[in-house]
This record gives sequence, C-alpha cells and structure tokens, in this order.
Amino acid sequence: MPSAFMGVLAGAAAAYMLDPVQGPRRRALVRDKALKTYRESREFADLASRDLRNRAQGVKTRPTALIGMARREFTQRNWSPSARVVSGGGGALLMLVGFARGGLTGLTAFIAGAAMLARAGANKPLAELPKSLPLENLSTTEAKESA
Repeated sequence: MPSAFMGVLAGAAAAYMLDPVQGPRRRALVRDKALKTYRESREFADLASRDLRNRAQGVKTRPTALIGMARREFTQRNWSPSARVVSGGGGALLMLVGFARGGLTGLTAFIAGAAMLARAGANKPLAELPKSLPLENLSTTEAKESA
C-alpha cells in the first residue's frame, strides 16, 4: 500500500512539473529557490564559523567569561549566528534523544528540542513564530493560488 501511494505522489509531482504550459515556469521557480537557499546557507555557514572562531578566541583568553557571554547571548531577541548553530544543534540532538527514548520523557525532550530548533532557525522569539507563518496574512483565495 505505501509503495502504491508513493507511486501516485511521484506521478502527480511529475505531471505537475512536466506540464507543457506551466512546467517550465514551475521548474525555473524551483531551481531559483534551490539556488537561493544554497547561497544563503553558504553565507550563514561562513558567518557562523567566523563568529564561533572569534568567540572561541575570546573564551581562550578569558574562560570565566563563557557563562556571562552565554547568558547575554540567549536572552537577546535576535541571536548571533554562533548561538543559533549551538542552539539548533542542541535542539536536533535533544529531538533525537527524545525520539529514541520514547515515553513521556522522550516526548517532552522531543518537544523541547523542536522548540529550540525552531527558535534557532527562525531567529525570533517563540511567541512571534506563529505570526511569521507565510500563509497567515493571505486570504483564502491567495493561499489556494500560492499552493
């Protein structure tokens, strides 16, 4: 049954992308979005690695400053790239541990990790995340057209 469902999904995706009228435009949009995501990811990775390197040099000279630096960093509205990488990695690890553990403790760990990962990815406080969803401000007609 799952393989039949996957076959139907693959066929629908192929028909959508290979449509003779709208297909070229759709493929160009997918290509452009993929290239933009790749470029932004590379820029963020470069920025985060530079930021982490600089902070590591600071901690190397003054190890006691690590606690105060972390406290200041994670109480800000917008996090630095290094804080986002550390928090996102910790959130992903917590999600994996929660998934592997199971039960109520695992579910709690999974939800906490997902919240950390979402906060790091969006770089906005958790209370503001629902407001930043892309389809929230669109009317139902516009939402159907953009889907």
